[in-house]
Amino acid sequence: MEIVDHRNKTKPTTLTPTAETPTVAKMEIDTPTTKRVVLSPTQETLWADLSLMHEESGEAWSTQTMMEVESKVLVRCLLNTPQK
Repeated sequence: MEIVDHRNKTKPTTLTPTAETPTVAKMEIDTPTTKRVVLSPTQETLWADLSLMHEESGEAWSTQTMMEVESKVLVRCLLNTPQK
């Protein structure tokens, strides 16, 4: 997931005063910062996703089928997790 931080990050800078503008402040706006985060499922979200898949399939899943689907999901999560 990509997170873009648009919070106001302005830097006040003072311009050289002139006779017309004795004190002038200028605001420089930084561009938003961007970072990437890898989301991992929790036990609760994994259970909710598997339950939803079961409901949407319209079929009765055996315990074996549920375990096979769960193991495939977990393997994909492990393969997509960045190594530190």
